[in-house]
Amino acid sequence: MTLSDHLAHLLSQFSETLAGVTTIRAFGATKRFESQARALVTTNTRAQLNQFLTGQWVSFNLDIISTLVTVATLLIPVILFHTGASVTASPAAFGLAISYALELSLFLKHCTKMTLDLAAAFSSIERIFEYVH
Repeated sequence: MTLSDHLAHLLSQFSETLAGVTTIRAFGATKRFESQARALVTTNTRAQLNQFLTGQWVSFNLDIISTLVTVATLLIPVILFHTGASVTASPAAFGLAISYALELSLFLKHCTKMTLDLAAAFSSIERIFEYVH
């Protein structure tokens, strides 16, 4: 089940409970409905926590990749300068490469966020098709 499925079950149970609260009280089933609500809230919270932790893990790994690329981009001109190798590129080109390497982190995070948002949007479209058919 996806996160939106868990939330849909929780909201459905909540609205049904509010609609039938007098009947629930009349039959003395409040404890049963409270335990169902607690179980649904717990399941939804676990799903949200897992999604949050996964996002943080992906963000951390993207930061590490960006840092490695940036460090490599910074070290290349320094190593070339200290070894005395003939360099045909200008210092401005090295500066531009370093600037682009620093922007890589933001670009990777933005692309990943957009991809995840697109996947979530397709999940809602999938649910609409499921309800229609």
